Amino acid sequence: MRLPRRYGPAAALLLALPLVVALADTPGAPAGPGPGPGPGGPHRPAPLRTTAGERVPGHYIVTLRSGTSPRALTGRLDVTPDYVYTHALTGFAATLSAEQLETVRSTPGVAAVEQDAVLTQAEAAATPVARAAGRVGTGSYGLDRIDQRDLPLDSQFNATATGEGATVYVMDTGIDYAHPDFGGRAKNGIDLVSVTGNGSDCRTGTGHGTHVAGVVGGATFGVARKVSLVSVRVLDCGGRTTVAKFIAGFDYVARSAAPASVVNASISGPSSQAVDTAVGNVAAKGVPPVVAAGNENDNACDHSPAGALAALAVGATDQQDRMTDFSNYGPCARILAPGADIVSAAMGGGSATRSGTSQASPHVAGVAALYKAKNPTAGSTAVINWIVEQSTKNAAKDMKPGTPNRLLYTGGL
Repeated sequence: MRLPRRYGPAAALLLALPLVVALADTPGAPAGPGPGPGPGGPHRPAPLRTTAGERVPGHYIVTLRSGTSPRALTGRLDVTPDYVYTHALTGFAATLSAEQLETVRSTPGVAAVEQDAVLTQAEAAATPVARAAGRVGTGSYGLDRIDQRDLPLDSQFNATATGEGATVYVMDTGIDYAHPDFGGRAKNGIDLVSVTGNGSDCRTGTGHGTHVAGVVGGATFGVARKVSLVSVRVLDCGGRTTVAKFIAGFDYVARSAAPASVVNASISGPSSQAVDTAVGNVAAKGVPPVVAAGNENDNACDHSPAGALAALAVGATDQQDRMTDFSNYGPCARILAPGADIVSAAMGGGSATRSGTSQASPHVAGVAALYKAKNPTAGSTAVINWIVEQSTKNAAKDMKPGTPNRLLYTGGL
């Protein structure tokens, strides 16, 4: 089994001790100690990190050491930040010239600099979207599957818990607030994309966020049917975002989340230490980060946010409990959930059928919301451990290398 060097020991620990979520609730400064002057030596420049994916030229995420003020530092350096991070990270994102980049790296208090990169919605690109405009469907087999241990399905979704009192932050393309499946329970949190700033889903786009929100908490299609849904819009109408914008979304969640909260991010990209740090700090606030494992048929540990130690990354199965061909895998894909041909809410009303770990992740976020509603003070580690413990073991077929065989189960909620 291939383990990436960056996650080798941690990934092995996830296999050997599956009920331990390292660092998820460990409080601490958002930024690490970073470089500093050696004994008697000069200050060393902060490391410059790059990702393997599509990079954003000239744009950087700057992580600061504890006690360093982002606004004071940018003011002193005459840098105009696009985003200032104070909760998920201590730092900022900005466009920097080559000269400014070297100045920033050489400034005391700067821990690391990472070039910005592109992330995308975690939907299987080869799967066509089937719409049933103007009508609401009868729900998805995914709900039917997660409330029972074994096949065949019984055509029912049995859960007494509703998620009332809990909140799920949906980091995505936005939500169609007017869709009847949400019943007025969906609202705007922050919109980092559109001019209007209302966090609504794109009428000309994919409807990805509406579909994901429907799986989390739609009255017909959802797991937690009375949960409150908050749109954290970080994806554009084409389903793309950047590391800088994604972290800004996590920063909003970290500073705004109510006690009984969960965050779902059906988004995937190249491995980013800045993203993984942000995920860890959101978890440390008591908010379980449920994320898509990704659809590259690759090791999830090599992607962010799936590779973050504090995240609960979700792989996808189909109606026969087979791990899908597109799903990422490995020890960082800590649980599986239905993610092929999932019916949920469509932008503009009605329903749509979509596939991807984007659809698997909100099943898990919905169950996390059910648990949080009953246990509002439970920390991220406790919620994730409960979900892992309750999962149905060895039910999935066609498993990929190193992936724990755990299928989501509602645990009698």
